[in-house]
Amino acid sequence: MKPFVALDIGSARKHTDRSLPKKLIYQLFPTYLVITVVAVFVLAWLAIHTIDDFYYQEKTKELRSRALLVSEVVSESLLTNMDELTELCIKLGQLTDTRITLIAQNGNVLGDSEESPATMDNHGTRPEVHAALREGIGTAKRYSFTLGQDMLYLAIPVTIGSTPIIVRSSFPITFLQLTIDEIRRKVLFGGVIIILIVSAISLVVSRRIAFPLKQMQEGAERFASGDFSNRLTIYETEEIGGLADSLNRMASQLDGRIKTILNERNERDAVLSSMVEGVLAVDTQECILSLNNAAAELFQITETKVIGKAVHEVIRNTGFIQFIRQVLSDNAYVEKELIFSDSTEKYLKTQGTVLNNSEGKRIGALIVFDDITQLKRLENMRRDFVANVSHELKTPITSIKGSADTLMEADLLNSPDAKKFLEIVVRQSDRLNAIVNDLLELSQIEQQEENEDIALDATPLKPIIDLAIQDSHMQAEQKNIRLSVMADECISARINTSLIQQAVVNLIDNALKYSEEGTDITVSLKTKDGEVLLSVRDQGCGIDDVHLPRLFERFYRVDKGRSRKQGGTGLGLSIVKHIAHVHLGTVSVESRFGEGSTFTIHLPQN
Repeated sequence: MKPFVALDIGSARKHTDRSLPKKLIYQLFPTYLVITVVAVFVLAWLAIHTIDDFYYQEKTKELRSRALLVSEVVSESLLTNMDELTELCIKLGQLTDTRITLIAQNGNVLGDSEESPATMDNHGTRPEVHAALREGIGTAKRYSFTLGQDMLYLAIPVTIGSTPIIVRSSFPITFLQLTIDEIRRKVLFGGVIIILIVSAISLVVSRRIAFPLKQMQEGAERFASGDFSNRLTIYETEEIGGLADSLNRMASQLDGRIKTILNERNERDAVLSSMVEGVLAVDTQECILSLNNAAAELFQITETKVIGKAVHEVIRNTGFIQFIRQVLSDNAYVEKELIFSDSTEKYLKTQGTVLNNSEGKRIGALIVFDDITQLKRLENMRRDFVANVSHELKTPITSIKGSADTLMEADLLNSPDAKKFLEIVVRQSDRLNAIVNDLLELSQIEQQEENEDIALDATPLKPIIDLAIQDSHMQAEQKNIRLSVMADECISARINTSLIQQAVVNLIDNALKYSEEGTDITVSLKTKDGEVLLSVRDQGCGIDDVHLPRLFERFYRVDKGRSRKQGGTGLGLSIVKHIAHVHLGTVSVESRFGEGSTFTIHLPQN
């Protein structure tokens, strides 16, 4: 058992370690959600940066236009008058809402709309100024220490008269940044809304895709379990609808094939179950594949408990095992009679042939058993009967022939022994006549029983018993035996009067033969458990238990010498048994050696 436990634990661990498959909706929806979130954030990022660039480009254009406008207004005469130039810058700055700064090429501030040029640092190192001198235009976004806020600067070199200067226009970007931040918030909020909407749509779409597949999975599981009563819904989607239709057609075909297989199996099982012969199938390893009810009853085994077991574990019979091996090795039809000895001895006519599959490959052997125990017993009875009849007839025939040969001798014709020999002839002739009459009577009863020609009528039994006792009264008086009756006048049964009377006479005659003088024989009649019991009890020598099973066989004698001396034919009890069978009853005997016997006829009660 330990290896099997280890295997179970290992398989359980593997099953535990292996992650369970995810549902389709849990694969589709997160994928759609991730794609949506990434797409929205990419678009939002692009939109925000595009808006930033657009706003800064527009402001840069405005600043350039204003710088050019300032360069057109400033004249060469003003360059030498710092006060007037500063006033002009202030005036232009107020008109354009822009800071205007005029810078000489050496970096000195000539004029500014916000501060006094005298207090301002040299601007030659400012990035926008440096870029303008190098590239013709310069822009910069930086913090202005003069104004104390972030500014957007644009500087361009211009020539006023013959004097080259730098015109710089600037604009505070705090408001612009607030505007852009507001736009960013709106874009992000819109992105979140889009994500939520797309997520809801993705969930719905995922469910619409997963739900039909889930239904088809459940339907396939129903089909796998053998339930074909409900078909799958055909959806409008071409692929899913086609899959559902294919599964429905597959289920219909499976249903038809399974029904055909079940019908064939049921028909086969019905045939095998109704067979009187036992059928056993084994594989090439001599393990049981199947067996029918007759085989299970024959070997007293349970079908469900022996399938898959080796034959020698279930049926312990060396001859049978050798027979199976012969069938498997010879690959041909084999027939043999086998003897099985359990509680009783059984004779089985066994036939075996190779079992092939649909491809013609040998997969085992098929064994058929025919219980011929009863036939063997009947054959033995026939042999005993022939032997007994021959023996019974041989004795009187020998006596008659010997007496007749003696009488034919001339010197004995007038001898005093002639009468003695004639008495022997007469006595043995009577015995032969009695045997022949009993055989004919027994044959007639059997024939009537087979043809159902015996009429049965509801008749009181007490008068019939009285008639039987009257028939036996003289024989009882000769042995000083008392015959008594214990019977209820009301007890009746469906009987044939003459046959029942003959049966009672036979039982009384049998009791008289084996009872000592001065004893009693009692005929009783009673009912018990739905039966009428007609019994004849004597106080004779009794019968040993070993003889009781065969007591009602034809010509069977417990004490052959004594029986012949009593003049019996050996058929009386056999006639009683057949008379009981004619009345759908039975006959039984209870006896103890030295204490007498009781023979009982069991008849169905009305």
